[in-house]
Amino acid sequence: MKRSVVRKACRVLGLYLSLAALVPAELQAAEAPPAQTRRFVLAVGANEGGQERALLRYAFSDAGAFARVMRELGGVLGDDGVLLEQPDRALLATTFAALGDRMRKARDRQERVEFLFYYSGHSDEIGLRLREDLIPYKEVRGWIDGLPADVRIGVLDSCASGNMTRLKGGKRRPPFLVDASSAVRGHAFLTSSSESEAAQESDQIRASFFTHYLVSGLRGAADVSGDGQVTLSEAYRFAFDETLARTEATSGGAQHPAYDIRLAGTGDVVMTDLRETSATLAIDPAIEGRVFIRDSEGRLAAELYKPTGRAIELGLSPGKYAIRVERPELFARAEVTLAERVRTTLGPEALVPDEREPAVVRGNPNAAVDRGPADVAEDVAKAEGYTVVPFAFTLVSPDADTNAAVKGPVKNSFALTGAYGRVAAVDGMQLGFGVQRIDDSLRGMQLTLAANVVSGDVDGMQVSIGYNGAETFVEGLQASVGANWAGGRVEGAQATVGANIAGDVRGLQASAGANVAGHLYGLQASAAANVAAQVDGLQVAVSNTADELDGLQIGVANVVGGRAGGLQVGVFNYADDADAQIGVLSLSKKHGVSGQVWVADTGIYTALRLNAAYTHSLLSIGWHPAGDDDGISLGLGYGVHVPLPAGWFVELDATFYTVLYDYSGIPFDGEDTNLVQARLMARYAPMEALSFFFGPTFNLLSHQQSDDHGRRPGLSYTSHRTEVGDSTELAMWPGAVVGLQFF
Repeated sequence: MKRSVVRKACRVLGLYLSLAALVPAELQAAEAPPAQTRRFVLAVGANEGGQERALLRYAFSDAGAFARVMRELGGVLGDDGVLLEQPDRALLATTFAALGDRMRKARDRQERVEFLFYYSGHSDEIGLRLREDLIPYKEVRGWIDGLPADVRIGVLDSCASGNMTRLKGGKRRPPFLVDASSAVRGHAFLTSSSESEAAQESDQIRASFFTHYLVSGLRGAADVSGDGQVTLSEAYRFAFDETLARTEATSGGAQHPAYDIRLAGTGDVVMTDLRETSATLAIDPAIEGRVFIRDSEGRLAAELYKPTGRAIELGLSPGKYAIRVERPELFARAEVTLAERVRTTLGPEALVPDEREPAVVRGNPNAAVDRGPADVAEDVAKAEGYTVVPFAFTLVSPDADTNAAVKGPVKNSFALTGAYGRVAAVDGMQLGFGVQRIDDSLRGMQLTLAANVVSGDVDGMQVSIGYNGAETFVEGLQASVGANWAGGRVEGAQATVGANIAGDVRGLQASAGANVAGHLYGLQASAAANVAAQVDGLQVAVSNTADELDGLQIGVANVVGGRAGGLQVGVFNYADDADAQIGVLSLSKKHGVSGQVWVADTGIYTALRLNAAYTHSLLSIGWHPAGDDDGISLGLGYGVHVPLPAGWFVELDATFYTVLYDYSGIPFDGEDTNLVQARLMARYAPMEALSFFFGPTFNLLSHQQSDDHGRRPGLSYTSHRTEVGDSTELAMWPGAVVGLQFF
């Protein structure tokens, strides 16, 4: 989907820079509560996949089961959940658009938005099969990625659905593990099978294996932490393990669910909350074996393996349930009635034998499973309406290239360009020295001296001396000396001497000139300027600008027009609401500027205190009595503060002072005296504009020796001095401070 990068960038133009450090974890815990979360679900079931594919039995019920558990336990309310049975392309596209409009309205109300798309039905290496409609995976991903949601989750239970994750580089690997939180953003795609496997459904469980175990996990079987909540990682791990274990011995063969996770932030997505359910089934720790739970209509509501010693609680609707507990040699049966707001416990029962179950493959039973990459690529090209031509050559004009003899759009594996070349699509390489253009999409590489332009998507690499441009998204690399532009998102990197411009960036923007992005997940590094609407990561440049920051800014000047949730370090820092800032001049509009006056054993001080939520800077002036010649000092300090109950704070800061004597004359007499004073204080604020503080100090002084040893700050200094070399003496001693803060 196209997005206006310039429109976002113009809202935040300015100069910045920052240097980074970590905010202590105990400070992060004091953040304001997150925005209210609104969750939308689109569940689709499609039993029919075309004339050549077997009619599925349980796609409708699978979609209904997923939608039902999200309504009961997943926080989906009213019309925010949509269930479609056997839609065509037009209805599906219209539904996505309608949900997008509702999400935008929710975002306007400052709500956090999450979206879940579930599909159960037929698919192949190319895309989803809805009767005779073929919807390529890339198009489905485009619909999902175009929604204005903080988190987008897709779940596909269909044959070869792993190609959905494979489009974006997803691989089958061990389950991801992150902490539970609502502060994450990005997308996650779960698929029931890898790119070359068939998804299976079973008459015995009256559902597909993957959806059945996913729903069972969401109802509580996946809650291995026992906290009453099922996260995305817990649900995936449970569905993966159970699906693989149950399909290893079926006629369809082992089925390996896959995933592509691109979530940024500090945690995982909570999928269901078991504490919200109206009825609870608690399985006694003494029970061991595989547990099957069917409702009064015979539908399998949940299934899981129950180890000895672990208590498991499931959230179910009130009603009667038939339960079977299986072990390798025997199985047990039971019946329970679950009541509203009642926790019912299940104990052990008698055992009887079990039988093996047949399975039906979700796909074309006559299709060959082992197909080479070239076969799949040709099928994809034909489905998209292209004629595949391996080689194309253009010297000056596209009208006279070797593709001109072919009617309709052509997809080339290799295209050689002279001064100007233009082709429809490339799945391979376009190589030249002039200007190269691809009207639709590139999968592979464009390499030229002058300019590369792609009107659609780039899945691979663009390299030029002049300019690289992609109208929609880039997954891979854009590298140039001049400029790189992507109208949509970039997943990978943009590198140039001139300027990089993109929509959302998940990865790296590096330049000597300027980087501009919409939402940045990763790093912007520039010798001059970085501009982004939202930063979840790091900006490093002379000038850094963002609308919102959740990470670090490192530079000379840093500006955040909204909230800076992280750290700004630079000569100049500004934010409307900053968590932490370190700089010569740091301003946070929300937290403002305070004045301080205090007395210590070294002298009397006054300071301007520049406040952020958890840090502060001090611009100080001190007066030091030192015999006949008093001194003044100029200091710059930094510190952290932790709010406590009842108006109390704990504060720690350190200030570096240069102490000057004979200040009636300019310049001073050349004496070089430096003082570092660290303060650990308790501060009490009986009212917003006035507070008192006190505590111990630690002092470190470096002094250039002279004939007059009386000119040194500190009441007890002379008893703690140590000579270093011929001309320098050092001293360290404890002290105390008491003072007043106002405004």
